[in-house]
Amino acid sequence: MKLEVVPAMKGDCLLLHHGTADDPKLVLIDGGPGGVYAKSLKPRLDRIREERISGGHIGESDPLHIDLVIVSHVDDDHINGIIALFEDIADAAPFSVGRLWHNSFDSLLDATGTPVAALTDPGDTVITAGLVEMDKAVAPDAHDDLAMVLASIPQGHTLLGLAKKLSIPVNPEFEGKAIEAHDGKAMSMDGLQCTFLGPMREELEDLRKEFAKWLAKKKAGDGTADALLASLTDSSVPNLSSLVMLVEDGDESLLLTGDARGDKMVTAAKALKQLNANGELPVDTFKVPHHGSDRNNDKATFETFPAQRYVFSGDGKHGNPERETFEELARARDGVRITVELTYPPHEIDAERAAEWKKKRKRNDQLPEFDQSLHGIEPVLAANSHFTLKHP
Repeated sequence: MKLEVVPAMKGDCLLLHHGTADDPKLVLIDGGPGGVYAKSLKPRLDRIREERISGGHIGESDPLHIDLVIVSHVDDDHINGIIALFEDIADAAPFSVGRLWHNSFDSLLDATGTPVAALTDPGDTVITAGLVEMDKAVAPDAHDDLAMVLASIPQGHTLLGLAKKLSIPVNPEFEGKAIEAHDGKAMSMDGLQCTFLGPMREELEDLRKEFAKWLAKKKAGDGTADALLASLTDSSVPNLSSLVMLVEDGDESLLLTGDARGDKMVTAAKALKQLNANGELPVDTFKVPHHGSDRNNDKATFETFPAQRYVFSGDGKHGNPERETFEELARARDGVRITVELTYPPHEIDAERAAEWKKKRKRNDQLPEFDQSLHGIEPVLAANSHFTLKHP
C-alpha cells in the first residue's frame, strides 16, 4: 500500500496504490480545487495508465480503472477535480470508476437523502445555493468554513448527477445512504481494511434533529435562514461532513482525515475503542487535517495519532499549513525522527502565507507585519532536526 500525494494547490488530492503486482488497485481521494485536474491529476492518471499498458495489465485501448473514488467532504478544494474527472470520462477520457464514496450535504441533514432544496423554499439561498450573508454573531473563521461548504452544495448535486449518468454506484456498501462511524468495526475494501472514525452517527443524528426543528419552525412561519446558519455553525457542519478513515493493509496503516477537527477525531477514536493501552492509535502515515490549519490540529491530536509520516497538503492559501501546527507537531513528537511531507517547497508556501497575512492586516490593523523568523514555517522546519523534510 502506498499513498501518493498529488500537488493540489490549497486542496487535497491523494492516490492510494494497493493490490498486487499482477492485480494493481487504485483509489482516488479528493481532486483538489479548479485547475488541479488538468494540471496535475489527469497527467498523473495518464502516466499510470501508460504504466499499466506497458506492464501488460490492460490493453492499449483499455481505460485506466479507478476502483474507488472518495470525496472526503463537500468543499470546492476537494470536490472540484473529481467533477472534472467525471466530466472528462463522460467526454470519452480513457478512465473508468468502479464506485464513489461521498456524503452529500442532503444525506448529512436528512437520513433519507431527501434533497434539502425540496424541503426548503427557493428563497432560502443559504441552503439551496449556498449564498450566505455574513452573520456578525458567527466567528469569521467558523463562518468561512461553513460558507465554503454551503457554496459547494451545487457541486455535490453536480457530482451525483454525473455519477448517475456514468452508472457509477454511490455508497453501494452503505445502501446509498450517508457513511457513518458507529461501531468501530473494520470493513473490507478490495483487500484493504477500512474503519471509519467520522462522521460519528450520534453527531449526525443531533445535526438532523436541529435541521428538523428548523423545518418545523419554518412551517410555523418562525424559521429563518439566519437562524439555520447559526445552528449549522454551532453544529460544526464543516467538520461533521468529513470522512475520517483508518486504512490498513497487513502491517501498514494510514489515517485519512479530510478537514476534520482533531479533537473530534480523538473523541471518536476513544468512543470507538480504537486506542491502545497508551491511549494512542499509531499509524504509518497521517494525512494532517484541513491542510495543516491550527484550528484543526493540536499537540493532543498528534500525540493520539503518532505516525512515521505526516502529509501536509496546502500551498499557503488561507495561511495553511500554519506555523503553529508544525510547532505542535514538534512538541508532540519531540526527539522522534519523522517524515514531514509537503506538497510545495517551504519558501513558496511562506510567500503565499505572507500574502494572506497582508490581507488579514487590512481587516485587523492590530496584527503585526509578517516576520519570516516569527511567522514563517521554514524556520520551524529547519530548527527541528528530527524532521526529515520531503517536498517537490
